[in-house]
Amino acid sequence: MQDAAVAAGQFSAALPLGRGSPALLSGAASERLHARALRLADALSRAALEQSPLNVAALRVRAEVLEAQGHGLQAAALYRFAGTRSWRDNAVQAWLLQDALKRADFAEAFGHADALVRRRDAFQPATFLLFEVAAADPRAAAALAARLDQRPPWREGFLAALARSPQTDAVIAALVQRVDAGPAPLSSRELGDVPQRLAREGRYLDAYRTLRTYRGGRKFAVQPFDGGFDHLSGVPPFAWDWLNSAGASLDVAPSPGRPGDPALRVAYDGFSATDLLRQAVALEPGAYRLSGEIYAEAGDPGRLRWEARCIASGQRLGTGPASGAQGWAAFHLDFTVPPTGCDGVWLALTGTPGERRAPSATWFNNLRIAPA
Repeated sequence: MQDAAVAAGQFSAALPLGRGSPALLSGAASERLHARALRLADALSRAALEQSPLNVAALRVRAEVLEAQGHGLQAAALYRFAGTRSWRDNAVQAWLLQDALKRADFAEAFGHADALVRRRDAFQPATFLLFEVAAADPRAAAALAARLDQRPPWREGFLAALARSPQTDAVIAALVQRVDAGPAPLSSRELGDVPQRLAREGRYLDAYRTLRTYRGGRKFAVQPFDGGFDHLSGVPPFAWDWLNSAGASLDVAPSPGRPGDPALRVAYDGFSATDLLRQAVALEPGAYRLSGEIYAEAGDPGRLRWEARCIASGQRLGTGPASGAQGWAAFHLDFTVPPTGCDGVWLALTGTPGERRAPSATWFNNLRIAPA
């Protein structure tokens, strides 16, 4: 019966059965405190501390009672002592967090915030909001970056939330780049947070430039990314988007005649009109050439074409026939990015349907874009 009452959080109901238990006494003290019965809460917490002088829950109740009675200095001393005994009392950590913020001791404050977020995911929204605001203060940002350098388990979630927040681009970029330059640079999952924010706003050039500034972003120097289909880990939208289109089957396998070199194989029914594969590329205005290799395994590869078109407007900039003979052959597509309105370009492999089905199997490899 006692265990059932404690499990239900009814410490007062279980108290007559376990008056000598510090856990029951401190639990009942917390209940009385929440009911604003300060004198009874104080008495119960004192009784718990007589049995266990280091009981953190009882120390916290005593501190809250003293605080409510106007004894701020005594309460603060008890809160701090309780904090040295354990990181597991949420109310103690919350008080210590607020106290450290009042003193502008951000390193200490974020240590207590870390303890709260590690304990319960429910604390993430409020704590992440605190961190987002702190990122705009140079003193707080330094302490926050130092905490992030320890790669706490909530770091990935916070950086993603920061990129979605209304905080300014400059503040976000400063903190993220500071972390990336530290002892624990951005992971492959964290690389895309800020570039994806910029891409969602249609700022593909800014997104690509930002990605290239990161230590893990150097592999994106050549566009399109993973033009050799080596299954490299990319960052959308600067990575292949496999569209699972009807009438086509795409996979990566060892190249015909080149067992050690993977390539893209496309089986297409010649009848469905759709994009099969695409990737965003960010290019300054000017003339460019997409070059690559093609291998016609079976059927007419001319039903497959590479296209370059503006993401914002859908304007087609160029389309290249993917014709080829048996054996590997070079192909290219020339296109021009206009001066305005085309900050991002889709490079897409499309199916060009005929009146009848005309199945084909075609391989592509070593795609690369360079100024024409």
